[in-house]
Amino acid sequence: MEKIISSRHFELDDVARAYVLDELTKLESEYQKLTSVRVVLDMQKSRYLTEVVLRGKNVEIEAKGEAKELRAAIDEVLAKTHAQLRKYLDRVHDHNKLPVSAVELNRKATAERA
Repeated sequence: MEKIISSRHFELDDVARAYVLDELTKLESEYQKLTSVRVVLDMQKSRYLTEVVLRGKNVEIEAKGEAKELRAAIDEVLAKTHAQLRKYLDRVHDHNKLPVSAVELNRKATAERA
């Protein structure tokens, strides 16, 4: 997955960059078909604005967050992104399909032999 992290109006330190990359890895482990993510961290006056654009197979998610502290802004936007991704995966996943139990498999096998 391509990961682009950029900052506007301030220098992003290595600790914050590593934190964002760690959180993005958690998202990637949940849905393996993600192709790219772009994280933009912006400072305006005394607040941080964050934006995430997540793209994958049949999915594009955008989320924005805002807080007075950088880590809080990152947490907010990643929580929104995770919620949107979870909602998408729940919608796509077929909840009505139930696994065939061992009893049904045995019943089918005995019926075929007879």
